[in-house]
Amino acid sequence: MSTKKKSSLQRFDYNRLLLLIIPLAAYFIPGIFLMGVTEALYAARFASTLLIFAAASFPLTVTLFPLSRSGGFTLGKAFGVLSSGLLVWTLAYLQIGRINIVFIIKMFKSNDARIYHMHETDVKDNFLAYFIENHREDIAHFFKGFEFPSDKYNYAGMVYYKDTVIGIVLGIMNEDKT
Repeated sequence: MSTKKKSSLQRFDYNRLLLLIIPLAAYFIPGIFLMGVTEALYAARFASTLLIFAAASFPLTVTLFPLSRSGGFTLGKAFGVLSSGLLVWTLAYLQIGRINIVFIIKMFKSNDARIYHMHETDVKDNFLAYFIENHREDIAHFFKGFEFPSDKYNYAGMVYYKDTVIGIVLGIMNEDKT
């Protein structure tokens, strides 16, 4: 009679699904009475975010911690938060993640399609030159070695929020409009 050792995924007990449901209920139900519905929803959102991080890192934590009583799920929450935090920190440190998510969300939630728009203009436009000159320090901070006017650009556009210029686009337009 041979006895095979079952892997962590083969010995999965479906009662462990309570590990998913009980924390969410523990956050949400008392939270309604203690904090109100709005704050309880924030707590439930936080718990759900932890759950998503844990689920994403679960395959790795099962492999790394096979003897854990929860099959690596409990450690998966911490591992998921730490790994995503490391990713965000790395992107910020390398100055890759400079997109302001708040404004992107506002832009997509906006009911008025004309709040953000882009106006194509000539590269030799006086207002474009004026805008670049007034913001030369900011542009030089983010785009080292930027030169304007330059003969290498043949496409220009100005990005507006309502009636205010908030950015410019300079580039090279090929003959096939790419």
